[in-house]
Amino acid sequence: MSFPGAEVLGAIVCSFVDTMGAFKGLAREILTANGIDDPEPRLWYSQRAWRESLDEIAKKIGPNTLFQIARQIPASARIPPEFDTLEKAFQNLDDAYQGTHRGGDVGHYRVVESAEKSLKVECTTPYPCDFDRGIVAGLAHRFEGENPLLDVHHETFAPCKKQGDAVCVYLVHW
Repeated sequence: MSFPGAEVLGAIVCSFVDTMGAFKGLAREILTANGIDDPEPRLWYSQRAWRESLDEIAKKIGPNTLFQIARQIPASARIPPEFDTLEKAFQNLDDAYQGTHRGGDVGHYRVVESAEKSLKVECTTPYPCDFDRGIVAGLAHRFEGENPLLDVHHETFAPCKKQGDAVCVYLVHW
């Protein structure tokens, strides 16, 4: 799934590459093959090319590695000080996402249910399930640290991008 004409800010691409560690060279090769050569943080790139790069990275190094790398992205994201709790951060995740994407409907991260110490987050971005799950888990861990009660998982019996659906739903408990 991709959204025609949509673009992603180079800062997102650069942040991802910076977290690749030993796979940084491979990531750059894959990005170049998909038309993103030497990304710059302030430039915009085809969301389709970025998505295809993520798919190829997942195939070559595995979905769990894609999850672990995406999980690191929220650690370096600039979050305004007023979003000082996990709940506030998730309520504003989509605004942050929209600020780094442009060119039409680029998908969403939405809190669709909230209860005491739990959230249900719906992801309709064009990105792979493991990437979205990594973003959700990384944001949760940024606010809850190593809280032993923190758990982020895909909702059981929910739609999944791995099955060809356009949405994944994650449960966050702490």
